[in-house]
Amino acid sequence: MSEIDFKRIEGKYIEINDIKMYYEEYGSGYPLILIHGGISSIQMWEKQLPVFSKHFRLIAVDCRGQGKTTNPGGKFHYKLMADDFAALIKELKLDNVLLCGWSDGGQIGLEMGLHYPELVKAMVLGGTMINQTQEMIDGFKELGIEGPGQVDFEKLEKTLDWLVKMLKEQTVTHGKKYWKTMLLNITKMWFDPAEFP
Repeated sequence: MSEIDFKRIEGKYIEINDIKMYYEEYGSGYPLILIHGGISSIQMWEKQLPVFSKHFRLIAVDCRGQGKTTNPGGKFHYKLMADDFAALIKELKLDNVLLCGWSDGGQIGLEMGLHYPELVKAMVLGGTMINQTQEMIDGFKELGIEGPGQVDFEKLEKTLDWLVKMLKEQTVTHGKKYWKTMLLNITKMWFDPAEFP
């Protein structure tokens, strides 16, 4: 098998639900879908891509409103994003995929297991929660994420300057200020207890 130049790969877009979802494919074999953490992108998996692609047909996806995937309505819900992944799996004509998700990607995986078990053979999920905790809320506030739709961007840039830099780079296709809009919208999901039934 020839070496893949992961920096130069051309991704694809697929129109599903109300979005244009961006994804990249590597390797061959049994399909494994990677679901990145919140406010991230496919880039989160850059260390895993070369390893996993030797064993699987690897499908790395930018979730709704993150990376290069659009989100015209601006809404984020774990069930809604699970609907997106179910539509992707069906559109690609895959059967009983493997899922690997981290953080928000893990929450999406839980929703896939609840609502679309027939599409998933097995999952490896990390950083998931079954309820919203005070520890989580306090941790967000320390960083400048004050509540649903409330972000102290100045504090965030001081506490997590590397994260802000990454966000700006990963969402540049949506415009220079989009990273703030995306963060304000996604915090509404993070602080909604209904997202953790």
